[in-house]
Amino acid sequence: MDLNINLNLPEPANKALTPVANAAGETLSNIWNAFLAPVNLWAKKKIIKHEQDFLEFKQSVEKHYTDIPDEYKSEPTLSIIGPALEASKFYIEEESIREMFARLITADMDSRKKTIIHRSFVEIIKQLSPHDALLLSILPKNGPLGEIRLHDKTDATYSLLTKQDLILIPTIPQLIDIDTSIAINNLNRLGLAKIDHVMSISNESCYLPYENLIEFKQGISLVQNNPEQYSKVIVKKGMYSITPFGDAFKSVCI
Repeated sequence: MDLNINLNLPEPANKALTPVANAAGETLSNIWNAFLAPVNLWAKKKIIKHEQDFLEFKQSVEKHYTDIPDEYKSEPTLSIIGPALEASKFYIEEESIREMFARLITADMDSRKKTIIHRSFVEIIKQLSPHDALLLSILPKNGPLGEIRLHDKTDATYSLLTKQDLILIPTIPQLIDIDTSIAINNLNRLGLAKIDHVMSISNESCYLPYENLIEFKQGISLVQNNPEQYSKVIVKKGMYSITPFGDAFKSVCI
């Protein structure tokens, strides 16, 4: 490190100070090197991780491509494969997102799927979180949505005891680890799913798990202990459905 110290002193004095300046520069350089050592180590680890992620991405694309029967293999469409490859560089660390890009790229080389591939699939993948992708992959075509509402004495207003648009399906234990409220609303925003707060599933037993939530039981207790303040606690029933666009996206990218 060159400090460029110049005090406009006589030449002999400047010469005398030069070693001091050089020593100070070396000291500061050593301090910065020590400070940046963990960062440099982190950067090296990131490079190694990135290389491993890229290798796995490449292997996934090649595997999916070899799974296509020869008679259905076709040339890729630049308007699909170009943006997909470019976007995948920035999501290669997230395995589930990386895999969706791999499937989209190889689907574009499969004549059986070309008719259902949409250019917007690239942008959709970019806007999905791993939880969104997992939810889309495990949800049945239609299912229940619910929320717990605590109504006041006049029934004019209510308080939410849970998040809106919760999905509870006991036969799908993976839902426990997903914020289904956020995920299903993002899928709805992207046109992959539809949320309906008016219609509900005809099979009423689909909504029984909501009554087992601690929030529902707490609501019952509040009504019983404060009848002058609250009138009832209910499960507000709704439903979701995967759209035809969502079905196409799933068949290509999931």
